[in-house]
Amino acid sequence: ALQVLTLCITDNPKNRAKFAETKGVHKAVVDFLSETDQQPSKAACGQLIYISVFGNLENHSGFVDAGAIPALVKIIQRSSYPDALMWAGAALQNIAASYCKNEEDPDDRRCYWDWSKSNDEDQDVQINVEESGQVYVDGTNARKQMFETKGLIEKLIELSCKGPTRGRPTMQNPFPGENAIRKFYLKDTTIPPHEQSPNIITWGATGALKNIALFPEAKTLLHPHITCFCRLVQSNDWLESNKGQGLVSFLRPADPCWFTYEDGNAESEPTLCVDKMFLDQEGNTCEDYDYGSTDEECAAKDIKMGITAKEACCGCEGGIKDTVG
Repeated sequence: ALQVLTLCITDNPKNRAKFAETKGVHKAVVDFLSETDQQPSKAACGQLIYISVFGNLENHSGFVDAGAIPALVKIIQRSSYPDALMWAGAALQNIAASYCKNEEDPDDRRCYWDWSKSNDEDQDVQINVEESGQVYVDGTNARKQMFETKGLIEKLIELSCKGPTRGRPTMQNPFPGENAIRKFYLKDTTIPPHEQSPNIITWGATGALKNIALFPEAKTLLHPHITCFCRLVQSNDWLESNKGQGLVSFLRPADPCWFTYEDGNAESEPTLCVDKMFLDQEGNTCEDYDYGSTDEECAAKDIKMGITAKEACCGCEGGIKDTVG
């Protein structure tokens, strides 16, 4: 029943609205999520929540009020079943999101975010109202609740940093962004179903972190793990790469991830360098310094910390260096 409901409301805002109007449905799903011992059933609940809250105020508030966040957090903290972990992370991602109402495209409920143009130390991402329209669902309180949940961010970081998926996808170890073929269809009992593949966990956890990062205080916990998130940007799987890129863009106003390849060979393992936080008096970030910057240019100092671009920026041979592997 959970799976059929999910199919009925996927890419169907009208059915999603009908689901929201059903009296007691949000509490019933959350109660079942909390009470069932069957991990596939927990995964099905997570997937239903993930789909139903997207762009729908009634489902979003209904599931938050019914206690979906702590129920999903328990899965993140206690489960070892990949499919349940993936959908719990994905559901937290959509609950932590804000949604906007764009009159020109009513079906697109996404909010589009930009960094503010100011050069002060409180600079942060803001909704681009001109592109997004007005906020329809505000996820601020949900993000705050997740941030204040003891151990949640740390666990999501642990799950996220198990990625990126390496190599090429196989039927035994499918990429999350691929349509996995289940052993049911292959009639081969030696191939585990994709629900049991650890590959599928990372994108859900990273997606949750991406939207929690919109809560300003969360950035302090996430910044020390920026090298991990940069690696996800280079994932061979498009879904991991997409979530990693989104998370990095919410943490920094300029892309801090620099990848170089030995002798220009893109098939070799890249060396990763990550820019430190840097903003000079002229409003330049490390993105404005490239490998052709002069020593004089790289002597510029950060307005707050006092470190030079030569210490902070990869383009000036500074930054944090690491090898992707």
